[in-house]
Amino acid sequence: MNKREWDKVTKNYYEEILSPIKNLTKNPLFVDLRKIKNKDSKEIIDLGCGRGELSRVLGKSFKKVTAVDFSREMIKIARKNNTRPKKVSFIMKDISNLPEFHNKFDIALSINSIISTDVRKINRIIEETYNVLKKKGKLLCLLSAMEVYLYQSLLKAGKEKSRDQTKRKIRSLEIIRSFKEVGFKKIKVKKVLYPKKEFREACQGCPPNKDLPWDWYVSCEK
Repeated sequence: MNKREWDKVTKNYYEEILSPIKNLTKNPLFVDLRKIKNKDSKEIIDLGCGRGELSRVLGKSFKKVTAVDFSREMIKIARKNNTRPKKVSFIMKDISNLPEFHNKFDIALSINSIISTDVRKINRIIEETYNVLKKKGKLLCLLSAMEVYLYQSLLKAGKEKSRDQTKRKIRSLEIIRSFKEVGFKKIKVKKVLYPKKEFREACQGCPPNKDLPWDWYVSCEK
């Protein structure tokens, strides 16, 4: 989705988008966030912050939160609802180009924001997530599993295939390679499963048979 499309879904966000933070969805990312020690001395960047719900929560425990999104409407809502302006800053900017933030953060967070139809841009975003971190800084991110969206496209085309044919796009080894190429270490990848009900409520097509829709969770270190 481009800037204009994200601007359009801002008001009806949860009706249009399956969000991992809706209803405090449990997943490994939030488990790892809770495990971080001495948060009050650490700075975190929220890459692709959307309407800023999670950024504001992070502001309760982290020393400083910098939240970035390229959607003007998303940032407008985020700033309007910001109750911690001294600790949380919302900035409208493309996360594939953040030179002013290089080597500044202890933690980088990305929730379904490393996504594009252009593979080169995805690689630039991954590289920037590395660049914004201090040495030994940590990245916690959720990646949209393209296997799920491949299945959706087959539904729309009226060409539903077997479940084996829906799992060709992004796999854990490919993810590890992409993050390793820019310099990340200690890379771990897990599946985060979602209830089919939430997927359908967000107008998303579900994988066939008993497969639950999912995202990939990646944690790694600079």
